[in-house]
Amino acid sequence: MDLLRRNSAGEIASLFGVLALKHDKSIRLHRFRERARTIINSLPNNQRVLLEAYTQGVNQGLMSLGTQPFEYLLYNKSLYSGMNKILF
Repeated sequence: MDLLRRNSAGEIASLFGVLALKHDKSIRLHRFRERARTIINSLPNNQRVLLEAYTQGVNQGLMSLGTQPFEYLLYNKSLYSGMNKILF
């Protein structure tokens, strides 16, 4: 899930280095992170509440695992955010 979000945001190079920079640059042209932020900011309150509840559920699930998913171990990611869901 997190690798897909990083791909959409053009942030794969933060995990895999220089080899992924060309890909990240081509993805960032679409400004998906900015678009996701705009979407979140324009959500009606009832949908924002649902997104926050979903986010809390994902984070509770992550905390209940015996071991973090491998991509979280790669870069010490600890919490999931609503932005991640939009980018995913």
